[in-house]
Amino acid sequence: MPGELPHRLRRVREEPGFGAQQPLVPAERALVVTHREAREKAGRHAFTLTPQPRNLHAEKNQTWHSVALELGVDGFLGAPATSADLHGSRPAEVVRAIGARYRLPRSATCHRTTRWDPERMTTRYGRSLERIDGNDLLRLAKLAADVEAGLFARHPHGAGRYDGRLVCRALCQGAALHYLDQRNGVKDFDVWSFYAARDDGPFPYRWRGTADYGPSKFGRYPDDPPSFTGRRVDLLGRSLDVPLDAEPATVLRDYLSAARSRSAKELAAKAVVLINPGQLAGEVVWPMASPSE
Repeated sequence: MPGELPHRLRRVREEPGFGAQQPLVPAERALVVTHREAREKAGRHAFTLTPQPRNLHAEKNQTWHSVALELGVDGFLGAPATSADLHGSRPAEVVRAIGARYRLPRSATCHRTTRWDPERMTTRYGRSLERIDGNDLLRLAKLAADVEAGLFARHPHGAGRYDGRLVCRALCQGAALHYLDQRNGVKDFDVWSFYAARDDGPFPYRWRGTADYGPSKFGRYPDDPPSFTGRRVDLLGRSLDVPLDAEPATVLRDYLSAARSRSAKELAAKAVVLINPGQLAGEVVWPMASPSE
């Protein structure tokens, strides 16, 4: 009849007061996977979920444990998951264990993990703890000489003016410190070349070259470009106001002690070891030994 409500809707009009009727759409609650197959998700409506505790921290922990127990993760803590196994476990550990077997979506993982590759990273923090020996120092000297020879050939009227004016080369920074203590580790090699200054201008101090040490016991730094098959070698140079036949160790100690430039201060903060001339390779220039040593 006109004016009559459809069947079952009359009851809604007859309910007085607030709070008497239930919401038409159940409120959202925390998501719980209720099926053994991880790709099947339960609805987020209240009538499909197990009641969750009101305490937020307890709710989060119970949710993680409920998921793991429902899926029965094999191999978690050495055996199928039980309440005792999961007690005290962090959510990230539970999710990673589940994801390893059931391939959960990326959004379900808490942290991105890096798989250990012995060929790419054999030491802590990507630094090599292998010992640097005399042959390694000579190899570094040759790499630097080859790169700088190419630089001189390309710029005969610039850096090429310093061809034949080399005083010495040295291993500096962290690798030099590792040469001394064998604990610092080698991330890369910093090789500095020092030239006797000319009257017509300094060595191009902004120049910075690179070389690839190549496959070796030091491995490679994981974050370097794929083109590097070994540790990166950074090459820098400076011209100093000294005669061409000056004694290398004395020249560098004077340069570091004076610390007139930012570069000198940074180099003096760690260690400096000669690698060229060849007969002096391995001589520790900095820090200077105390008189008692």
